[in-house]
Amino acid sequence: MPAVDQDDAVRVTGTVGEFEIAEVERELGVDLAETLYEEYEGGPYIRARRIAEDVELD
Repeated sequence: MPAVDQDDAVRVTGTVGEFEIAEVERELGVDLAETLYEEYEGGPYIRARRIAEDVELD
């Protein structure tokens, strides 16, 4: 996936689900610092499969 900067307009294609730290760690094969992500537990999560930078804003 392309590297993007803050405030870049992008189009994301993926799957929306509920953020569960253990599930995200398993999917990505990483160990997340729970203290940094615990406030997102149970909230919406997008598992991006594709990020496109060719987006024009209206």
